[in-house]
Amino acid sequence: RDGAMAALQWRPSDSFTSIFDVYYTRRKQDDNARSLEVNLGGYPAPCCDGTFPNNTQFGYANPTIRDNTVVAADLLQRVPLARNFLFKTQDKILALGLNNEWLAGDWTFTADVSHSKAQRNEQQFETNAQIAPLTNAPANAPRNVYDTGTFAINNDGMPRLHFNRNYADPAAVQVGPTIYGAGYSKIPRITDELTSGRIDVGYQLNRWWMSDLTFGVNYADREKDKNQPEGGLNTINGGYFQIAPENLESATNLSYAGAGRVLAWDVPAVLRAYYQPIVYGSPTTPGFDYLIGKNWNVTEKVVTGFVRSSLDHELSSTVTLRGNVGVQLVNTDQQSTATQKLQGVVVPFEDGKDYNDVLPAINLAFMLPSDQAVRVGIAREMARARMDQLKASNEIGYDAATGLPGGSGGTPLLDPWRANAFDLSYEKYLGNGAYLSAAAFYKDLKTYIYNQTDLNHDFSDLLADLPPGFFPDDDVVPAPTGKFTRPLNGKGGNLKGIELATSLTGDLISDALSGFGVILSYAHTESSITIQDPPGNNFIT
Repeated sequence: RDGAMAALQWRPSDSFTSIFDVYYTRRKQDDNARSLEVNLGGYPAPCCDGTFPNNTQFGYANPTIRDNTVVAADLLQRVPLARNFLFKTQDKILALGLNNEWLAGDWTFTADVSHSKAQRNEQQFETNAQIAPLTNAPANAPRNVYDTGTFAINNDGMPRLHFNRNYADPAAVQVGPTIYGAGYSKIPRITDELTSGRIDVGYQLNRWWMSDLTFGVNYADREKDKNQPEGGLNTINGGYFQIAPENLESATNLSYAGAGRVLAWDVPAVLRAYYQPIVYGSPTTPGFDYLIGKNWNVTEKVVTGFVRSSLDHELSSTVTLRGNVGVQLVNTDQQSTATQKLQGVVVPFEDGKDYNDVLPAINLAFMLPSDQAVRVGIAREMARARMDQLKASNEIGYDAATGLPGGSGGTPLLDPWRANAFDLSYEKYLGNGAYLSAAAFYKDLKTYIYNQTDLNHDFSDLLADLPPGFFPDDDVVPAPTGKFTRPLNGKGGNLKGIELATSLTGDLISDALSGFGVILSYAHTESSITIQDPPGNNFIT
Protein backbone atom coordinates (compact mmCIF):
# COMPACT_ATOMS: atom_id res chain seq x y z
CA ARG A 1 0.00 0.00 0.00
CA ASP A 2 1.29 3.42 -0.98
CA GLY A 3 -0.19 6.69 0.20
CA ALA A 4 0.45 10.41 -0.06
CA MET A 5 -1.23 13.52 1.26
CA ALA A 6 -0.54 17.23 1.03
CA ALA A 7 -2.12 20.52 2.05
CA LEU A 8 -1.53 24.05 0.77
CA GLN A 9 -2.72 27.02 2.80
CA TRP A 10 -2.95 30.55 1.38
CA ARG A 11 -3.63 33.53 3.62
CA PRO A 12 -3.26 36.80 1.71
CA SER A 13 -4.84 38.81 4.57
CA ASP A 14 -6.04 38.38 8.11
CA SER A 15 -9.61 38.12 6.86
CA PHE A 16 -9.23 35.45 4.15
CA THR A 17 -7.85 31.90 4.29
CA SER A 18 -7.88 29.22 1.62
CA ILE A 19 -6.78 25.60 2.14
CA PHE A 20 -6.40 23.01 -0.60
CA ASP A 21 -5.76 19.39 0.43
CA VAL A 22 -5.27 16.17 -1.51
CA TYR A 23 -5.08 12.54 -0.41
CA TYR A 24 -4.21 9.51 -2.52
CA THR A 25 -3.71 5.87 -1.65
CA ARG A 26 -3.22 2.71 -3.70
CA ARG A 27 -3.28 -0.85 -2.40
CA LYS A 28 -2.41 -4.05 -4.22
CA GLN A 29 -3.18 -7.44 -2.76
CA ASP A 30 -2.68 -10.96 -4.13
CA ASP A 31 -4.27 -13.93 -2.36
CA ASN A 32 -3.78 -17.57 -3.24
CA ALA A 33 -6.12 -20.32 -2.07
CA ARG A 34 -5.64 -24.05 -2.64
CA SER A 35 -8.00 -26.85 -1.73
CA LEU A 36 -9.18 -30.41 -2.16
CA GLU A 37 -12.88 -30.48 -2.94
CA VAL A 38 -15.42 -33.26 -3.32
CA ASN A 39 -19.16 -33.29 -4.00
CA LEU A 40 -20.94 -35.12 -1.18
CA GLY A 41 -24.29 -35.07 -2.96
CA GLY A 42 -23.59 -37.92 -5.38
CA TYR A 43 -22.27 -36.02 -8.41
CA PRO A 44 -21.12 -37.39 -10.75
CA ALA A 45 -22.62 -40.86 -10.54
CA PRO A 46 -20.41 -43.46 -12.24
CA CYS A 47 -23.10 -44.13 -14.81
CA CYS A 48 -26.75 -43.74 -15.45
CA ASP A 49 -28.03 -46.16 -12.77
CA GLY A 50 -25.57 -45.04 -10.07
CA THR A 51 -23.40 -48.15 -10.07
CA PHE A 52 -20.30 -49.39 -11.76
CA PRO A 53 -20.53 -52.54 -13.82
CA ASN A 54 -20.49 -55.57 -11.51
CA ASN A 55 -22.66 -53.55 -9.09
CA THR A 56 -19.82 -51.74 -7.37
CA GLN A 57 -21.35 -49.82 -4.47
CA PHE A 58 -21.72 -46.05 -4.87
CA GLY A 59 -22.59 -43.40 -2.29
CA TYR A 60 -22.18 -43.65 1.49
CA ALA A 61 -21.33 -46.53 3.81
CA ASN A 62 -21.20 -46.78 7.60
CA PRO A 63 -22.80 -43.38 8.22
CA THR A 64 -22.85 -41.67 11.61
CA ILE A 65 -26.08 -39.75 12.08
CA ARG A 66 -26.53 -37.01 14.67
CA ASP A 67 -29.63 -34.81 14.89
CA ASN A 68 -30.94 -36.36 11.68
CA THR A 69 -27.75 -35.32 9.85
CA VAL A 70 -24.95 -37.46 8.44
CA VAL A 71 -21.83 -36.17 10.23
CA ALA A 72 -19.42 -38.97 9.21
CA ALA A 73 -19.31 -41.73 6.62
CA ASP A 74 -17.22 -43.72 4.17
CA LEU A 75 -17.31 -42.13 0.70
CA LEU A 76 -17.63 -44.58 -2.18
CA GLN A 77 -16.70 -43.80 -5.79
CA ARG A 78 -16.18 -40.02 -5.71
CA VAL A 79 -14.18 -37.63 -7.92
CA PRO A 80 -12.16 -35.16 -5.79
CA LEU A 81 -10.76 -32.00 -7.38
CA ALA A 82 -7.56 -30.11 -6.69
CA ARG A 83 -8.45 -26.42 -7.04
CA ASN A 84 -6.12 -23.43 -7.11
CA PHE A 85 -7.41 -19.86 -6.88
CA LEU A 86 -5.80 -16.47 -7.39
CA PHE A 87 -7.51 -13.28 -6.23
CA LYS A 88 -5.89 -10.01 -7.29
CA THR A 89 -7.25 -6.76 -5.87
CA GLN A 90 -6.25 -3.18 -6.59
CA ASP A 91 -7.84 -0.31 -4.66
CA LYS A 92 -7.39 3.40 -5.37
CA ILE A 93 -8.74 6.37 -3.43
CA LEU A 94 -8.35 10.01 -4.47
CA ALA A 95 -9.81 12.84 -2.39
CA LEU A 96 -9.55 16.57 -3.15
CA GLY A 97 -10.86 19.45 -1.09
CA LEU A 98 -10.83 23.25 -1.19
CA ASN A 99 -12.02 25.33 1.78
CA ASN A 100 -12.28 29.13 1.77
CA GLU A 101 -13.12 31.36 4.73
CA TRP A 102 -13.70 35.12 4.68
CA LEU A 103 -14.23 37.25 7.78
CA ALA A 104 -16.07 40.56 7.37
CA GLY A 105 -16.80 42.15 10.72
CA ASP A 106 -19.53 40.17 12.41
CA TRP A 107 -20.04 38.05 9.28
CA THR A 108 -18.24 34.83 8.34
CA PHE A 109 -18.51 33.32 4.85
CA THR A 110 -17.32 29.76 4.24
CA ALA A 111 -17.28 27.87 0.93
CA ASP A 112 -16.14 24.27 0.65
CA VAL A 113 -15.97 21.98 -2.39
CA SER A 114 -14.68 18.42 -2.45
CA HIS A 115 -14.46 15.37 -4.66
CA SER A 116 -13.53 11.80 -3.80
CA LYS A 117 -13.31 8.67 -5.91
CA ALA A 118 -12.77 5.11 -4.75
CA GLN A 119 -12.08 2.31 -7.24
CA ARG A 120 -11.72 -1.42 -6.73
CA ASN A 121 -10.58 -3.66 -9.58
CA GLU A 122 -10.50 -7.39 -8.94
CA GLN A 123 -9.34 -10.41 -10.90
CA GLN A 124 -10.54 -13.80 -9.72
CA PHE A 125 -9.21 -17.00 -11.30
CA GLU A 126 -10.43 -20.48 -10.39
CA THR A 127 -8.47 -23.35 -11.98
CA ASN A 128 -9.43 -27.01 -11.60
CA ALA A 129 -7.54 -30.30 -11.83
CA GLN A 130 -8.44 -33.91 -11.21
CA ILE A 131 -6.82 -37.27 -11.79
CA ALA A 132 -6.83 -37.40 -15.58
CA PRO A 133 -9.73 -39.52 -16.92
CA LEU A 134 -9.01 -42.86 -18.50
CA THR A 135 -8.61 -42.75 -22.28
CA ASN A 136 -8.88 -46.51 -22.74
CA ALA A 137 -11.92 -47.20 -20.54
CA PRO A 138 -14.41 -49.82 -21.80
CA ALA A 139 -17.49 -48.48 -23.52
CA ASN A 140 -19.79 -49.28 -20.57
CA ALA A 141 -17.45 -47.90 -17.87
CA PRO A 142 -17.05 -44.31 -16.65
CA ARG A 143 -14.01 -42.39 -17.89
CA ASN A 144 -13.53 -40.51 -14.60
CA VAL A 145 -11.08 -41.94 -12.09
CA TYR A 146 -13.05 -42.58 -8.91
CA ASP A 147 -11.76 -42.80 -5.37
CA THR A 148 -12.95 -43.89 -1.93
CA GLY A 149 -12.38 -42.11 1.34
CA THR A 150 -13.93 -40.83 4.53
CA PHE A 151 -15.31 -37.61 5.93
CA ALA A 152 -16.28 -36.53 9.43
CA ILE A 153 -17.38 -33.39 11.22
CA ASN A 154 -15.85 -33.38 14.69
CA ASN A 155 -17.66 -32.21 17.79
CA ASP A 156 -15.75 -28.92 17.57
CA GLY A 157 -17.12 -28.37 14.04
CA MET A 158 -13.80 -29.05 12.28
CA PRO A 159 -14.34 -31.14 9.13
CA ARG A 160 -11.93 -33.91 8.18
CA LEU A 161 -11.64 -35.39 4.70
CA HIS A 162 -9.39 -38.22 3.53
CA PHE A 163 -9.01 -40.08 0.23
CA ASN A 164 -6.85 -43.02 -0.77
CA ARG A 165 -5.29 -41.62 -3.95
CA ASN A 166 -2.40 -39.15 -4.05
CA TYR A 167 -3.69 -35.71 -5.09
CA ALA A 168 -0.23 -34.16 -4.94
CA ASP A 169 1.07 -36.37 -7.81
CA PRO A 170 1.70 -34.04 -10.80
CA ALA A 171 1.75 -36.98 -13.20
CA ALA A 172 -1.79 -38.01 -12.25
CA VAL A 173 -3.51 -34.74 -11.26
CA GLN A 174 -3.88 -32.61 -14.39
CA VAL A 175 -5.68 -29.41 -15.35
CA GLY A 176 -8.44 -29.79 -17.90
CA PRO A 177 -12.21 -30.16 -18.37
CA THR A 178 -12.95 -31.68 -14.95
CA ILE A 179 -16.41 -32.58 -13.69
CA TYR A 180 -16.75 -28.86 -12.83
CA GLY A 181 -15.08 -27.61 -15.99
CA ALA A 182 -11.57 -26.27 -16.41
CA GLY A 183 -12.22 -23.18 -14.30
CA TYR A 184 -13.88 -19.80 -14.11
CA SER A 185 -12.92 -16.14 -13.93
CA LYS A 186 -14.53 -12.90 -12.73
CA ILE A 187 -13.25 -9.32 -13.01
CA PRO A 188 -15.52 -7.13 -10.82
CA ARG A 189 -15.13 -3.36 -11.15
CA ILE A 190 -16.60 -1.04 -8.48
CA THR A 191 -16.43 2.75 -8.62
CA ASP A 192 -17.77 5.06 -5.91
CA GLU A 193 -17.66 8.85 -6.50
CA LEU A 194 -18.83 11.70 -4.31
CA THR A 195 -18.83 15.39 -5.29
CA SER A 196 -20.08 17.95 -2.81
CA GLY A 197 -20.25 21.70 -2.22
CA ARG A 198 -21.23 23.70 0.82
CA ILE A 199 -21.78 27.40 1.59
CA ASP A 200 -22.14 28.64 5.17
CA VAL A 201 -22.93 32.19 6.27
CA GLY A 202 -22.50 33.05 9.95
CA TYR A 203 -23.37 36.18 11.90
CA GLN A 204 -22.31 37.10 15.44
CA LEU A 205 -25.72 37.97 16.83
CA ASN A 206 -25.10 38.32 20.59
CA ARG A 207 -28.66 39.29 21.37
CA TRP A 208 -31.57 37.67 23.09
CA TRP A 209 -30.33 34.17 24.06
CA MET A 210 -28.40 33.59 20.83
CA SER A 211 -24.68 34.09 20.36
CA ASP A 212 -24.64 33.55 16.59
CA LEU A 213 -26.77 32.57 13.62
CA THR A 214 -25.60 30.31 10.77
CA PHE A 215 -27.42 29.35 7.59
CA GLY A 216 -26.37 27.72 4.34
CA VAL A 217 -26.83 25.01 1.77
CA ASN A 218 -25.03 21.75 1.03
CA TYR A 219 -25.13 19.72 -2.20
CA ALA A 220 -23.86 16.13 -2.51
CA ASP A 221 -23.84 14.01 -5.66
CA ARG A 222 -22.84 10.37 -5.13
CA GLU A 223 -22.66 7.62 -7.74
CA LYS A 224 -21.80 3.96 -7.27
CA ASP A 225 -21.29 1.65 -10.23
CA LYS A 226 -20.71 -2.10 -10.25
CA ASN A 227 -19.69 -4.00 -13.38
CA GLN A 228 -18.81 -7.69 -13.21
CA PRO A 229 -17.80 -9.46 -16.44
CA GLU A 230 -17.38 -13.22 -16.06
CA GLY A 231 -16.34 -16.12 -18.23
CA GLY A 232 -15.45 -19.79 -18.17
CA LEU A 233 -11.88 -21.03 -18.51
CA ASN A 234 -11.02 -23.61 -21.16
CA THR A 235 -7.81 -25.50 -21.72
CA ILE A 236 -6.23 -25.62 -25.17
CA ASN A 237 -8.33 -27.88 -27.43
CA GLY A 238 -10.24 -28.98 -24.32
CA GLY A 239 -7.43 -31.32 -23.29
CA TYR A 240 -5.78 -32.42 -20.05
CA PHE A 241 -2.27 -31.21 -19.28
CA GLN A 242 0.37 -32.32 -16.83
CA ILE A 243 1.80 -29.20 -15.21
CA ALA A 244 5.48 -28.66 -15.92
CA PRO A 245 7.80 -28.68 -12.87
CA GLU A 246 8.71 -25.00 -13.33
CA ASN A 247 5.04 -24.07 -12.92
CA LEU A 248 4.52 -26.06 -9.72
CA GLU A 249 4.63 -24.78 -6.13
CA SER A 250 5.25 -26.79 -3.00
CA ALA A 251 2.29 -29.09 -2.38
CA THR A 252 -0.23 -27.59 0.03
CA ASN A 253 -0.34 -29.32 3.40
CA LEU A 254 -3.95 -30.08 4.37
CA SER A 255 -3.04 -32.61 7.05
CA TYR A 256 -4.70 -30.42 9.72
CA ALA A 257 -7.97 -31.62 8.16
CA GLY A 258 -6.76 -35.15 7.48
CA ALA A 259 -6.55 -34.53 3.73
CA GLY A 260 -2.80 -34.96 3.29
CA ARG A 261 -1.22 -32.86 0.56
CA VAL A 262 -2.73 -31.42 -2.61
CA LEU A 263 -1.11 -30.22 -5.82
CA ALA A 264 -0.29 -26.49 -5.97
CA TRP A 265 0.69 -24.45 -8.99
CA ASP A 266 1.48 -20.95 -10.21
CA VAL A 267 -1.96 -19.87 -11.47
CA PRO A 268 -0.83 -17.12 -13.93
CA ALA A 269 1.86 -19.40 -15.41
CA VAL A 270 -0.59 -22.28 -15.82
CA LEU A 271 -3.14 -19.98 -17.48
CA ARG A 272 -0.51 -18.83 -19.99
CA ALA A 273 0.79 -22.33 -20.73
CA TYR A 274 -2.33 -24.48 -20.95
CA TYR A 275 -5.43 -22.30 -21.24
CA GLN A 276 -7.15 -20.49 -24.09
CA PRO A 277 -7.59 -16.69 -23.91
CA ILE A 278 -10.42 -15.77 -21.55
CA VAL A 279 -13.64 -14.55 -23.17
CA TYR A 280 -15.64 -12.41 -20.77
CA GLY A 281 -19.34 -11.77 -21.12
CA SER A 282 -21.76 -9.08 -19.97
CA PRO A 283 -25.55 -9.21 -19.42
CA THR A 284 -26.14 -8.35 -23.09
CA THR A 285 -23.76 -11.06 -24.36
CA PRO A 286 -25.66 -14.15 -25.62
CA GLY A 287 -25.44 -16.88 -23.03
CA PHE A 288 -24.36 -14.52 -20.22
CA ASP A 289 -27.75 -13.15 -19.17
CA TYR A 290 -27.19 -14.72 -15.73
CA LEU A 291 -24.98 -11.68 -15.08
CA ILE A 292 -27.98 -9.34 -15.17
CA GLY A 293 -28.19 -9.03 -11.40
CA LYS A 294 -24.47 -8.41 -10.92
CA ASN A 295 -24.26 -5.14 -12.85
CA TRP A 296 -25.92 -1.94 -11.64
CA ASN A 297 -25.58 1.79 -11.09
CA VAL A 298 -26.99 3.93 -8.26
CA THR A 299 -26.97 7.73 -8.02
CA GLU A 300 -27.98 9.81 -5.04
CA LYS A 301 -28.30 13.61 -5.16
CA VAL A 302 -28.96 15.38 -1.88
CA VAL A 303 -29.63 19.12 -1.38
CA THR A 304 -29.71 20.32 2.23
CA GLY A 305 -30.65 23.80 3.38
CA PHE A 306 -30.18 24.62 7.05
CA VAL A 307 -30.33 27.31 9.69
CA ARG A 308 -28.81 27.01 13.16
CA SER A 309 -28.40 29.31 16.13
CA SER A 310 -26.02 28.81 19.03
CA LEU A 311 -27.33 29.50 22.54
CA ASP A 312 -25.34 31.12 25.36
CA HIS A 313 -27.37 32.71 28.17
CA GLU A 314 -27.09 32.97 31.96
CA LEU A 315 -30.39 31.74 33.39
CA SER A 316 -29.24 32.65 36.88
CA SER A 317 -26.08 33.36 38.80
CA THR A 318 -25.38 29.62 38.99
CA VAL A 319 -26.92 28.17 35.79
CA THR A 320 -25.83 28.91 32.22
CA LEU A 321 -27.67 27.64 29.16
CA ARG A 322 -25.65 26.65 26.12
CA GLY A 323 -26.41 24.60 23.03
CA ASN A 324 -28.02 25.15 19.65
CA VAL A 325 -31.33 24.97 17.84
CA GLY A 326 -31.88 24.54 14.12
CA VAL A 327 -33.62 22.84 11.26
CA GLN A 328 -32.56 21.11 8.03
CA LEU A 329 -34.60 20.86 4.84
CA VAL A 330 -33.38 17.85 2.87
CA ASN A 331 -34.28 16.85 -0.70
CA THR A 332 -33.08 13.44 -1.88
CA ASP A 333 -33.22 12.16 -5.46
CA GLN A 334 -32.18 8.49 -5.75
CA GLN A 335 -32.08 6.58 -9.03
CA SER A 336 -30.77 3.20 -10.13
CA THR A 337 -30.19 1.71 -13.57
CA ALA A 338 -29.66 -1.94 -14.40
CA THR A 339 -30.85 -4.47 -16.97
CA GLN A 340 -33.69 -6.97 -17.00
CA LYS A 341 -34.87 -9.72 -19.30
CA LEU A 342 -38.27 -9.24 -20.91
CA GLN A 343 -39.62 -11.86 -23.30
CA GLY A 344 -36.13 -13.18 -23.90
CA VAL A 345 -34.55 -9.77 -24.57
CA VAL A 346 -32.16 -8.00 -22.18
CA VAL A 347 -33.20 -4.34 -21.92
CA PRO A 348 -32.20 -1.37 -19.73
CA PHE A 349 -34.25 -0.71 -16.60
CA GLU A 350 -34.40 2.38 -14.36
CA ASP A 351 -36.29 3.20 -11.19
CA GLY A 352 -36.03 5.53 -8.19
CA LYS A 353 -37.77 8.25 -6.21
CA ASP A 354 -37.52 11.83 -4.96
CA TYR A 355 -38.46 12.74 -1.39
CA ASN A 356 -38.17 15.56 1.15
CA ASP A 357 -37.47 15.63 4.88
CA VAL A 358 -37.72 18.34 7.52
CA LEU A 359 -35.30 17.68 10.39
CA PRO A 360 -35.59 20.02 13.39
CA ALA A 361 -33.16 19.63 16.29
CA ILE A 362 -32.49 21.25 19.64
CA ASN A 363 -29.53 20.56 21.93
CA LEU A 364 -29.46 22.15 25.38
CA ALA A 365 -26.67 22.04 27.94
CA PHE A 366 -27.41 23.37 31.43
CA MET A 367 -24.07 24.19 33.08
CA LEU A 368 -24.62 23.78 36.84
CA PRO A 369 -22.52 24.62 39.89
CA SER A 370 -19.77 22.28 41.13
CA ASP A 371 -18.74 21.29 37.58
CA GLN A 372 -22.02 19.58 36.75
CA ALA A 373 -23.97 19.57 33.50
CA VAL A 374 -27.32 18.30 32.27
CA ARG A 375 -27.74 17.85 28.53
CA VAL A 376 -31.00 17.42 26.61
CA GLY A 377 -31.36 16.65 22.91
CA ILE A 378 -34.52 16.39 20.82
CA ALA A 379 -34.33 15.82 17.06
CA ARG A 380 -35.89 14.30 13.98
CA GLU A 381 -33.23 12.02 12.46
CA MET A 382 -32.77 10.16 9.20
CA ALA A 383 -30.27 7.71 7.73
CA ARG A 384 -30.37 6.78 4.06
CA ALA A 385 -30.17 3.23 2.76
CA ARG A 386 -26.89 1.67 1.65
CA MET A 387 -26.18 2.18 -2.04
CA ASP A 388 -26.29 -1.55 -2.79
CA GLN A 389 -29.76 -1.79 -1.19
CA LEU A 390 -31.00 0.76 -3.75
CA LYS A 391 -29.87 -1.20 -6.82
CA ALA A 392 -32.48 -1.92 -9.47
CA SER A 393 -31.06 -5.34 -10.32
CA ASN A 394 -32.21 -8.80 -9.26
CA GLU A 395 -30.18 -12.01 -9.07
CA ILE A 396 -32.51 -14.93 -9.77
CA GLY A 397 -32.15 -18.47 -11.01
CA TYR A 398 -33.26 -22.08 -10.91
CA ASP A 399 -31.57 -25.00 -9.17
CA ALA A 400 -31.19 -27.53 -11.96
CA ALA A 401 -31.09 -30.42 -9.46
CA THR A 402 -34.23 -29.55 -7.48
CA GLY A 403 -36.25 -27.39 -9.87
CA LEU A 404 -36.67 -24.71 -7.18
CA PRO A 405 -36.29 -21.03 -8.14
CA GLY A 406 -34.87 -18.36 -5.87
CA GLY A 407 -33.31 -14.95 -5.87
CA SER A 408 -32.61 -11.62 -4.26
CA GLY A 409 -32.51 -8.00 -5.32
CA GLY A 410 -32.53 -4.34 -4.39
CA THR A 411 -35.29 -1.77 -4.00
CA PRO A 412 -34.74 1.66 -5.62
CA LEU A 413 -37.93 2.99 -3.97
CA LEU A 414 -36.66 2.59 -0.40
CA ASP A 415 -37.35 5.31 2.12
CA PRO A 416 -34.58 6.10 4.62
CA TRP A 417 -34.53 5.27 8.30
CA ARG A 418 -36.50 7.99 10.14
CA ALA A 419 -36.85 8.48 13.87
CA ASN A 420 -37.81 11.00 16.54
CA ALA A 421 -34.95 10.97 19.03
CA PHE A 422 -34.68 12.07 22.65
CA ASP A 423 -31.41 12.12 24.65
CA LEU A 424 -30.78 13.02 28.30
CA SER A 425 -27.49 12.94 30.18
CA TYR A 426 -25.96 14.03 33.48
CA GLU A 427 -22.23 14.73 33.89
CA LYS A 428 -20.11 15.45 36.94
CA TYR A 429 -16.49 16.54 36.38
CA LEU A 430 -14.00 15.76 39.13
CA GLY A 431 -11.05 17.68 37.69
CA ASN A 432 -7.91 16.51 35.91
CA GLY A 433 -9.80 14.40 33.38
CA ALA A 434 -12.02 12.50 35.83
CA TYR A 435 -15.78 12.42 35.46
CA LEU A 436 -19.02 10.53 36.13
CA SER A 437 -21.83 10.35 33.58
CA ALA A 438 -25.25 8.77 33.09
CA ALA A 439 -27.27 8.94 29.89
CA ALA A 440 -30.55 7.66 28.51
CA PHE A 441 -31.82 7.69 24.94
CA TYR A 442 -35.02 6.81 23.12
CA LYS A 443 -35.65 6.67 19.38
CA ASP A 444 -39.19 6.36 18.06
CA LEU A 445 -38.73 4.66 14.68
CA LYS A 446 -41.05 5.91 11.98
CA THR A 447 -39.53 3.94 9.12
CA TYR A 448 -36.71 1.43 8.97
CA ILE A 449 -35.14 -0.98 6.47
CA TYR A 450 -35.02 -4.76 6.80
CA ASN A 451 -34.86 -7.81 4.53
CA GLN A 452 -38.03 -9.69 3.68
CA THR A 453 -38.33 -13.07 1.96
CA ASP A 454 -41.39 -13.77 -0.16
CA LEU A 455 -41.94 -17.54 -0.05
CA ASN A 456 -44.23 -17.54 -3.11
CA HIS A 457 -42.58 -15.14 -5.53
CA ASP A 458 -43.71 -15.75 -9.12
CA PHE A 459 -40.81 -16.93 -11.31
CA SER A 460 -42.91 -18.03 -14.29
CA ASP A 461 -41.31 -15.41 -16.60
CA LEU A 462 -37.85 -16.78 -15.74
CA LEU A 463 -39.00 -20.35 -16.36
CA ALA A 464 -40.17 -19.42 -19.85
CA ASP A 465 -36.70 -18.10 -20.71
CA LEU A 466 -34.70 -21.15 -19.58
CA PRO A 467 -32.82 -22.89 -22.42
CA PRO A 468 -33.78 -26.42 -23.51
CA GLY A 469 -32.07 -29.12 -21.49
CA PHE A 470 -31.54 -26.91 -18.41
CA PHE A 471 -32.98 -29.68 -16.21
CA PRO A 472 -30.95 -32.80 -17.14
CA ASP A 473 -33.01 -35.08 -14.90
CA ASP A 474 -36.38 -35.85 -16.48
CA ASP A 475 -37.85 -36.41 -12.99
CA VAL A 476 -37.21 -32.78 -11.97
CA VAL A 477 -40.35 -30.67 -12.27
CA PRO A 478 -39.58 -26.92 -12.11
CA ALA A 479 -41.69 -24.95 -9.65
CA PRO A 480 -43.31 -21.68 -10.76
CA THR A 481 -42.84 -20.02 -7.34
CA GLY A 482 -40.01 -19.78 -4.84
CA LYS A 483 -38.14 -17.58 -2.37
CA PHE A 484 -37.16 -14.00 -3.21
CA THR A 485 -35.41 -11.68 -0.74
CA ARG A 486 -35.11 -7.91 -0.93
CA PRO A 487 -34.87 -4.91 1.43
CA LEU A 488 -38.15 -3.20 2.24
CA ASN A 489 -39.40 -0.51 4.60
CA GLY A 490 -41.16 -1.22 7.86
CA LYS A 491 -43.07 1.21 10.06
CA GLY A 492 -43.12 1.49 13.82
CA GLY A 493 -40.70 0.47 16.51
CA ASN A 494 -38.26 1.89 19.00
CA LEU A 495 -34.68 1.81 20.20
CA LYS A 496 -33.87 2.73 23.79
CA GLY A 497 -31.17 2.33 26.35
CA ILE A 498 -29.00 3.68 29.15
CA GLU A 499 -25.27 4.30 29.37
CA LEU A 500 -23.15 4.71 32.52
CA ALA A 501 -19.49 5.73 32.40
CA THR A 502 -16.75 6.96 34.69
CA SER A 503 -13.12 7.92 34.35
CA LEU A 504 -11.24 8.05 37.64
CA THR A 505 -7.63 9.11 38.10
CA GLY A 506 -5.37 7.67 40.75
CA ASP A 507 -4.50 11.02 42.29
CA LEU A 508 -8.08 11.25 43.59
CA ILE A 509 -7.02 8.56 46.08
CA SER A 510 -3.33 9.29 46.58
CA ASP A 511 -0.57 11.32 44.95
CA ALA A 512 1.39 8.05 44.75
CA LEU A 513 -1.14 6.83 42.16
CA SER A 514 -0.70 9.86 39.90
CA GLY A 515 -0.51 8.73 36.28
CA PHE A 516 -2.76 5.73 36.89
CA GLY A 517 -6.50 5.55 36.39
CA VAL A 518 -9.50 3.43 35.50
CA ILE A 519 -12.28 3.77 32.91
CA LEU A 520 -15.53 1.91 33.46
CA SER A 521 -18.64 1.84 31.29
CA TYR A 522 -21.94 0.00 31.12
CA ALA A 523 -24.59 0.08 28.39
CA HIS A 524 -27.98 -1.57 28.07
CA THR A 525 -29.98 -1.32 24.85
CA GLU A 526 -33.38 -2.65 23.85
CA SER A 527 -35.05 -2.50 20.45
CA SER A 528 -38.23 -3.71 18.81
CA ILE A 529 -39.90 -3.21 15.46
CA THR A 530 -43.43 -3.67 14.21
CA ILE A 531 -43.57 -5.63 10.95
CA GLN A 532 -46.64 -4.90 8.86
CA ASP A 533 -46.59 -7.31 5.92
CA PRO A 534 -49.52 -7.05 3.52
CA PRO A 535 -51.95 -9.98 3.98
CA GLY A 536 -51.35 -12.88 1.63
CA ASN A 537 -47.83 -11.90 0.60
CA ASN A 538 -46.28 -14.70 2.69
CA PHE A 539 -43.28 -12.64 3.76
CA ILE A 540 -40.91 -13.90 6.41
CA THR A 541 -38.02 -12.10 8.09
